Amino acid sequence: MGHQHQMFNDPFASSMSSLEEDMFSGAGGYHHLTPSMQWPGLDNDIPSAPAANNATSSGGSGSHRKMSHNAYERDRRKQLNEQYSSLRSLLPDDDHNKKMSIPTTVSRVIKYIPELQKEVDGLEKKKE
Repeated sequence: MGHQHQMFNDPFASSMSSLEEDMFSGAGGYHHLTPSMQWPGLDNDIPSAPAANNATSSGGSGSHRKMSHNAYERDRRKQLNEQYSSLRSLLPDDDHNKKMSIPTTVSRVIKYIPELQKEVDGLEKKKE
């Protein structure tokens, strides 16, 4: 299969699980999975789309299912963007004031955490 369906080059992604590859390729009955099965790594605190809770089996169920899925995906993307924004706000002033791409944000955070750890270690040694 490979990684031909990735949305962007992510230098931090080692490999996708077979479930993720099935989701991105459209295989494996993705639309029939529950939200927790669709994204097993995410917490279940993302609210479900209201339409998904009120599913009816009237004639346009395929269209209704697509609308429910679109609403769910929109909410999921909004939640992820809010989390990345929160992460970005924890970076030093130079970085958190400007809008960065998600990979750039993650990269900066990965570099910043060891800097903070060194600072903590230095302060602990100074305290002793």
